[in-house]
Amino acid sequence: MRRITNLLLLSLTLISMPAVYGAESSEPFRIIDNIYWVGGTYGSYLITTPDGHILHDTGTNAMHDVIVSNVETLGFDVQDIKIMISSHAHFDHVQGHRLMQQLTGAQVIALGGDAAALEAGQDNSAGGFRGLEPVEVDRVIEDGDTVTLGGVTLTALWTPGHTQGATVWMTTVEEEGNS
Repeated sequence: MRRITNLLLLSLTLISMPAVYGAESSEPFRIIDNIYWVGGTYGSYLITTPDGHILHDTGTNAMHDVIVSNVETLGFDVQDIKIMISSHAHFDHVQGHRLMQQLTGAQVIALGGDAAALEAGQDNSAGGFRGLEPVEVDRVIEDGDTVTLGGVTLTALWTPGHTQGATVWMTTVEEEGNS
């Protein structure tokens, strides 16, 4: 029960970050341990590891340069982004995937219907926003699958409803002696 409560609190914290800092804020910051906010209207997050980095959501194409700059401002090399994941396949969370994939060569990992939407270049919301360019998905995952890089493991939790492949990512971090 404690783990579920902690996950829920972390999820709510990450979801509320843009509301607290606003879309106009472009300064990157460390959230906890190896997780950083690097920009975007609804938040793009960099998870750093010794073997490269994971980028969660890429925002819109308009945010691409800000996200790249913020990764570098934090002292990380954008070329070290090895994996891109997303919360869900709406344009404001994944439109920048293609640009980031071209820049970094990172693998794109997505769950079910969101993987199909990324490859088709279509936002899979009601009405299907058409502002996405197709992105090659390197790995299609299912509920409960894990993604591991540099000693960090993320577990995909399928949360259907918002999109066909909406995903909450769960991991454990250490902060001041607590997990």
